[in-house]
Amino acid sequence: MISKQAFAKKSDLPQVVDLSSFNHFSNEETIRYLTAFVEGLHLGCYQFSKYKSDKNSSKKNPPSNKFEVIITIPTLLKKQCDINHLLKQAQAVKESVFRARDLVNEPPNVLHTESLSKQVREMAHSLKVNCRIFGKAELKKMKMNAILSVNAGSKHEAKMIILDNFRPNNLNTSTFMMVGKGVMFDSGGLSLKSPNAMIGMKMDMAGAATVISAFEALVKTGYSSRVVAIIPITDNMTGSGAMKVNDIIQTYSGKSVEVLNTDAEGRLILCDALNYGVKKYNPDCTVDLATLTGACIVALGQHYGGLFTPSDDLAENLLVSSRQVDEALWRLPIDDIYLKELQSDVADLKNIGSPYGGASTAAKFLEQFIPEEYRGKWAHLDIAPVMESTQSQGHSSKGGSGFGVRLLVDFAYRFMNHKKKKQ
Repeated sequence: MISKQAFAKKSDLPQVVDLSSFNHFSNEETIRYLTAFVEGLHLGCYQFSKYKSDKNSSKKNPPSNKFEVIITIPTLLKKQCDINHLLKQAQAVKESVFRARDLVNEPPNVLHTESLSKQVREMAHSLKVNCRIFGKAELKKMKMNAILSVNAGSKHEAKMIILDNFRPNNLNTSTFMMVGKGVMFDSGGLSLKSPNAMIGMKMDMAGAATVISAFEALVKTGYSSRVVAIIPITDNMTGSGAMKVNDIIQTYSGKSVEVLNTDAEGRLILCDALNYGVKKYNPDCTVDLATLTGACIVALGQHYGGLFTPSDDLAENLLVSSRQVDEALWRLPIDDIYLKELQSDVADLKNIGSPYGGASTAAKFLEQFIPEEYRGKWAHLDIAPVMESTQSQGHSSKGGSGFGVRLLVDFAYRFMNHKKKKQ
């Protein structure tokens, strides 16, 4: 095994990892450890330094960024699995995690709805997958009024990105749908955040970054079932046309929402996107990711993402994937009791509940836009607690964490295999 100091010293000699010591593990366990080792080796070396002016800074290019590793693998394991394929898969996932981290770390004057749309379109072209981007005019025709209301104060127009790996050979397979919240910068709108609370709000699109990157990883690793990614993107700003408290929005679903806090905007763009996606693609499973609530951070600290779903089976499978890739989730309640707090005197719903249990009321709000027959196939992940690593440690680097990419990839394959077994 490699010592903790193996990559801390500059050396021209390659480091050697001998997996023959794993003989007491099963092949499946050895493969899992090998994959984790390769991913962790790369992920821990990530740095976001494109805006540093000192190109020779030792902080920017530490010796540990460059290394060579020789892995000695037991002959029996070589015969029973394609090691090169395994390493390529790990490399593809690593690259997608890096994409997610890069997106989250970009400054908001560089990454906005137009520049993100361009980047995603280029990615889709290189992957040879379907990409459609709805602009403001199209969203207006579609009556995506919740997305447009959040966007009303911004100079960058709202968009909704749809990625789809549709092929004739996966038409009759199961469909896995991911939806990611993409608030490119959240000022709070007219319910303005305090200056300190606004720091880091460039990361309020971490859900979008994760979904885009997980989609990329699934395509690169040869995911054979159909996967659809829906990403609504906008700023939440304070321009002259900005959404106001007490506005009533007629959402895409037909339900009306009274706005009592313009800083509860993520659930508004998600409610339109989720309702559209479920009706359009009839998915067998839907997972949405969002940096949705500060309440989730209060509940879980910065160690777990919040998991909400009415389905015990779906929750357990997500938790298994969570443990498998070391991206921790904790299941929180989404009982009907939380729906009472969302009742409005003048509309079908209001966009916030009481000051308590905010993560659960936000999840319950989203559930109202999932048709009842699909609710047992839907899960919401509140990744506000884990969107950012506050320090570099292990496979995490300070800044955007890329949390959820590896989790979604593992879960998607688990879901696909589960559906195949049932068939």
